[in-house]
Formats: sequence, C-alpha cells, structure tokens
Amino acid sequence: MNSAVAVPSAKGRWTWAIWAGVAVLAVALTGLTARMPIRELALYSCGAVGLAAVFVLGLRNPAAAVALFFAYMSVDGMLRLLTGYHPLVHLALDLFTIAVTAGVAVRESLRGELRVRLGTVETLLVGFSLLCVVGVFNPSTRPLLGLMGVKVHLTAVPFYFLGYYLRRSQEADRRWFALFCCLGTFVCSFALIQYLTGPDLWTSMGPAFAEKISREQWWDDTGELHFRPLSSTLSGSWPGVYAGVSLPLLMGLFGLASLRAQMPLLWGVAVVQTASLLISAFRGGWVALAGGLALFCLLRRSARSTAVLVGVALGCLVGVALSQGGLKDRARSLGNPVSTYMNERGHTAWSIFVRSVTRSPLGLGTGTSSVAAEYFESAGDSGASVWLAESYYVSLAVELGIVGLTVMLLCLGTIFWRGIRALGATRTGEERGMVASMLSMLSTLATIGLVGPVLHGSFPAAYFWFVSGMLMRRASNLTRVEASASHG
Repeated sequence: MNSAVAVPSAKGRWTWAIWAGVAVLAVALTGLTARMPIRELALYSCGAVGLAAVFVLGLRNPAAAVALFFAYMSVDGMLRLLTGYHPLVHLALDLFTIAVTAGVAVRESLRGELRVRLGTVETLLVGFSLLCVVGVFNPSTRPLLGLMGVKVHLTAVPFYFLGYYLRRSQEADRRWFALFCCLGTFVCSFALIQYLTGPDLWTSMGPAFAEKISREQWWDDTGELHFRPLSSTLSGSWPGVYAGVSLPLLMGLFGLASLRAQMPLLWGVAVVQTASLLISAFRGGWVALAGGLALFCLLRRSARSTAVLVGVALGCLVGVALSQGGLKDRARSLGNPVSTYMNERGHTAWSIFVRSVTRSPLGLGTGTSSVAAEYFESAGDSGASVWLAESYYVSLAVELGIVGLTVMLLCLGTIFWRGIRALGATRTGEERGMVASMLSMLSTLATIGLVGPVLHGSFPAAYFWFVSGMLMRRASNLTRVEASASHG
C-alpha cells in the first residue's frame, strides 16, 4: 500500500515563516529589555504582542486592521502627552503602519493576488519617494535628519494603496465615511468638553500635557484669556482639521436614502464638528472647508446639498457671534485679509521659498524644513541647514527643490482630474454625492497645506491618501466599465 507523504504547501511554509519571524522578534525584544525595569519590560512586551496581533489582524481582516489604526490615531496625541513622549508610544503610529501594511501584503502574496498597478498617480508617488530618499544624501542635510524627513514625508503613503485595495463597493465607501465621521465627532466632542471645563482641569494630567496646554492659551487686547483645547491630539488646531476631514464626508452621507431616518443625528454631528472648528481658531481651516464645501455643491448640483451648505454656514456665523471675543477678532482680520495673512505668516513663507529656491533649485535635502527640522533646531544642531516653513508646499520646495514640488503637484492634480472624470461617469445621485464628498475632503486638506504641514506624518495625511486610493479605485473601475461597453 502506498503511503502518502505530506508535503507542506506554499501557504503552509509562509505561515511557519511568519510565526518564526514573530518568535525571533519576541526573543530579540526580550533580550534587549532584559536589563530594563519591570515596568519598561512589560510595556515593550505588550508593544511586541500588540504589533504581532495587528499583523495577524491584517492577514485575516485588513479592513478591521486599518479601521483600528484610524481609531488609535484619534487618541495617539493624548497618549504621547500622558506618557511623556515615551519612545514606544511616540513611534506607535509608524510601527502600526508597518504592521498593517505588511499583514495586508503577506495576505495578498499568499492568495497570489499581490499586483501593484503603476498608473500615473502610482508612478508619481514612487518618483516622489525616490526623491525623498535621494535627498538624504544632500550635503546640506544630516543623515539622521534626512532619515527622519523620509519618515515624515512617506509614513502615510502606504495608505493610498490600502485605500485602493480595500475599496470594494458603494456600501464599503459608506462604512468608511461613517467611521471617519464617528472618529471626527469623538475628537470634536472631547474638544468641546475641554473648552467648557477650562484649561485648569487638564493641567493635572502630567507635565507634558500641562506644558502643551499652556501653549494654547493667550490673552487678547482686553486682557481676556482664550484657550484652544487639545482634545485627544497634539495641537489645538487639529480638532478643527478633524472637522475639515469629517464635514465634507458627512455631506456625502446626507445624500444617502438609507440614512434619511438618521438625519437628525447627522445634523447633530455637523453642529458638534462646526463648533469644534470654531473654538480651534483655525482660520486656514475655515477658508479650506468653505472652499471644499463650495466645491461639493458645485459638483453635486443638488438643491438638498446646497440647503445643507447654507445651514452649516449659518451655524458657523451664529457660533462666531456667540463666542467670547470671537466676532470682534475675526471681523478685524476679515477687514483686510491679505494684510492679515502677510503680517502673520505670508512674508515668512514666501521669503523662505524664494531664498531657498534661489540658493538651491534642487533643494537643501530631505528633512531640512519639516517637523524633524524643528527638533534639530531646538536641539541646537548646527550641522544642517534648517529652514522652517509652515506651508507644506513651501517645505517641499525647500527640501526637494522645484522638481520635488512639481512631482507632488502633478500627483495631486492627477488625483483631482481623474476624480472629476469619475464624477462625470457616475450614474446615480447617491454615487455622485459620494464622489463629490471625496473630492471636497481632498480639496479641503490640500488647501490647508498652504498654511500647514498637512501631508507630513500620519495625521491628516493618512486620511488624505486613503481617500485618494478609494477615489482612484472607483475611477479605475469606471474606466474598465466604459472600456467594456465600448468594445461590446
């Protein structure tokens, strides 16, 4: 009788290799932490187990792993402050991104479906990534600063491919929209609670928390104290950015017939997020959101969406009027907005742009004008040319020169162009509203990039690239349908 010999399949070999890698990682971390205090050892051990769990979750349920990442990102800033910027917590989002991306990539490899289609957007992203890596070797930067700059620029780019991969249907889009709006509402609600209770209550949550809150307080001309709540983030303006992400997506949910019964709840979410944007005192966010919502109404061409926009605008005006000192301060700024902008940041931003491009049209090197550069400047490091610029686009010109700025602008322009073409190919009003809300959200964040490092780090860049991937997948599907129809 012939005896069959069990031969491990390719999938089985991959599974054993994965678990062997996890075991090696656990042993290595145990050896590295052998001399640490028991509290640090437990923390790092929990971190290793957590990353392994995220990796396995990415293998089994990629959508749940990505959703968990966005949920963690909504409280990441608060955890950093509460732990005094512990190294493991400080790098948690980066490690989370690696674990999720690796899990999804291995899953698709095991299934034989790991195929990366290099279209125009993907090619430009690869080119931009190569420019960031090449910029590390620029003599005007430092190796460590350059590597930190690469992390800042590229840590969220994998979410473009995750968004492209996970975009399956209109119902999947609705679930992602609902998740992002829920997370935005959580952050905005927490900001309102902090604002109503005052800063003194929150300064007892640790020295890092107290120091950060002290930076978000100021006195106006009348001697009145103003306070921007941090919520669960690292900056008083970030709750407003969360509102800028959520409100355009919320406009897409307003147009879904399946959610008409939840319309009062959606209006409540809109009010909470608008109020959070108000107390964040983020004027750039106001301008960007107004442009994004106007773009939505222009693309949607619906009486209902126009009515919703008018309602949100009226709510904003009422909130500004009721805020203490808010109306007077904003009226003064709106009296001559160009002068206000130039006095506060315009001269600095454009002078940095002109001086850096004149000095080196090809850029001063990766990391020389980003969050990483702020650390080196505060540490007194004189070995690198540090040119701090708040504008994302100016920082690109400083670091990667005209070439790097052009590549990114071409990438963003291609995303918007293909998105608008996809909008024209949609057949139903609900689909048109969903696509218009994606474009509105992307437009809002791209506009905020004029006054802030919007695509640096994980937030809000992960939202931007993930929604961009969803939009490009929808555009690709519509292109295939049109091609099939034409051949048929």
